[in-house]
Amino acid sequence: MKKFLLPLVMLSVVFVGCDEENPIEVVDGVNIEIHHQGETCSSCHGSNGSEVRLYAAGSIFKSLSAGNNEAAQIALGHTLRLVLNSTTKYLTVGNGDGNAHSKSAVLSEGFTAEVLDASGDVVNSASHSANQLDCNSCHTSTGSSGAPGRVVNFRNE
Repeated sequence: MKKFLLPLVMLSVVFVGCDEENPIEVVDGVNIEIHHQGETCSSCHGSNGSEVRLYAAGSIFKSLSAGNNEAAQIALGHTLRLVLNSTTKYLTVGNGDGNAHSKSAVLSEGFTAEVLDASGDVVNSASHSANQLDCNSCHTSTGSSGAPGRVVNFRNE
């Protein structure tokens, strides 16, 4: 029995995977978990990804030219809201780390994405088509696919 235990444990690690530890950085006295802010979310969280599927996701920064995982440029306490006709769908922000996501907001038509500050005031908004649900895939620090840079809070620019 003991000779089968080690291979069984090793196989369970392969099939379960291992959660990577995300580094913590302190910004303005707040601990920030660095979890791929600014990188394409769907590469891990898409339909073929290895992580929990997200239907819409992105990161919010203080600067249009913020680099990936640049902790000092993450817009703490901000969130995203998707507005679809008269129905409002909210994206949630985890741990105040600048990343926003939705596990259920599947959109079949265009929408308006709004950046909200900690008070719930709209500080930036833009219309999008239903196939533009991975904010970080277009909103890069260099503005790929015609996007004007990062998703930001323009009041702090």
